[in-house]
Amino acid sequence: MRTAKTTLVAILLLIGALATQAPYAAPDPTASMMTVVQKAAATGTCNTFVAAIKAAGLVPVLSSDEPFTLFVPSDAAFGRLPARALHALLRDREKLAALVERHIVFGRLPAADLAGRASVEALDGSKLELSLSDGILFVDVAKVTAPDLCCRNGVVHVVDAVIGGVE
Repeated sequence: MRTAKTTLVAILLLIGALATQAPYAAPDPTASMMTVVQKAAATGTCNTFVAAIKAAGLVPVLSSDEPFTLFVPSDAAFGRLPARALHALLRDREKLAALVERHIVFGRLPAADLAGRASVEALDGSKLELSLSDGILFVDVAKVTAPDLCCRNGVVHVVDAVIGGVE
C-alpha cells in the first residue's frame, strides 16, 4: 500500500520532469495545407525564386503530392548576382528551369537529416555538397538561414546564395 508521502513525491517528480521539457508549441494549421511553392512565397523574402519557378513552368510539379525539399535563395541572394546575367537567365526558360531544379531535391529532408549526409542529388542531376560549420548547415557555399519550413508536400530551407550561380 502506497503512503501519502510516496504518492506526493511521485507527483512532485512528475511535475518537475514536465517543467523541464520544452513548452508545447501548437502546430501551424496552415503549414500542412501549403505546398512548397506556397510556403516559399509565404516567406515574403523569396519572391525572385518563386517567380523563377513560375517562369520555368514548374508550379504543377511542385504542387503535386510528391515530397520535395527546396533550397530557396532569398531575394538578397539574387540581388548579389550580376544584373546582366540574371536578365539573360530570365529570358532562357531552359537555363532557368535548370537553375531552379538545382535547388530542388526529391524527398522530405529536414535539416537534421541533411546534417547527417555528405551530399544530395538535385533534380538537375548535380551533386550538392552538404556541410556543417558551427552548427550551421551549408549547401555548397549557400548558408541555410531559415531551415525546416514544413508544408504539405515537403520542406523549404531558405539559403543566402544562388547555388551554382549564373553564367
